[in-house]
Amino acid sequence: IKANIDLWSYQARQSFLSGNYTAAMMMYNKCINYDPTDGRAWLGLARIYWKKRDNQLAEKSYKDGLYYSPNNPFLLQGYAVMLEKLGRISESMKLLITSVKYNPKHAASWIALANLYKRDGLIDNAKQCYVNAIEGDSQSYVAYQALAVLEANRNNVDNARELFKKALSISNKSIYAL
Repeated sequence: IKANIDLWSYQARQSFLSGNYTAAMMMYNKCINYDPTDGRAWLGLARIYWKKRDNQLAEKSYKDGLYYSPNNPFLLQGYAVMLEKLGRISESMKLLITSVKYNPKHAASWIALANLYKRDGLIDNAKQCYVNAIEGDSQSYVAYQALAVLEANRNNVDNARELFKKALSISNKSIYAL
């Protein structure tokens, strides 16, 4: 029953957040045994391994999850971010492009892809990705915020101000407004 997996995933996440990685891993493995196509458990395991600095097992968790759920944008984006942190930029970009291809509304993938473009100095490409993130999820304050920073850096102050206002209207978590 899906409700069981939802509950186990919730319990695993709570254990993870409280630092009880052993309990979290047990719950995530329970989810995987019940339904290996549910990407939340694979993502959770990968995050635990990453936190424990076991990059090989983190990568294996992402790959195993993608084996069962190859078009899961959360797994693709999480794996891509990990690869970026490991300096494997080309692989990261390929995963993000795949993610937005399969789910154009997945704002986190657009934002991560924009950050890669921005890092490479491809500012127009980055801007378009931020715009795509907003079009995919109009409530993504992170996308508005990132686009605002990009506009501010390009001396488009009025645009930046409006984007910051929009981000704040969605969430008061904007780090730039403080």
